[in-house]
Amino acid sequence: MSNKKDYALAPYSVFMSYSWIYQENKIDSIDESSAKFSIEYLEKAARMGFEPAIDELNILPKNSKEMTYKEKFIYICSNR
Repeated sequence: MSNKKDYALAPYSVFMSYSWIYQENKIDSIDESSAKFSIEYLEKAARMGFEPAIDELNILPKNSKEMTYKEKFIYICSNR
């Protein structure tokens, strides 16, 4: 791991950590800024070509651009 900026598992791990913290029983309690942070790191991992991150983003519906980050986070975590 000589170049940490190219290590796609790291940003994906941020998303997975948030999804573990806000498991199903607490998923509605995530705030918008935490959801935004989590989704942005998921998108970063997907841009780096990390297949699990791409699969997570493919869960979102076609009209996801109209969704808030909180709605995206809840949708992805609820539809795995």
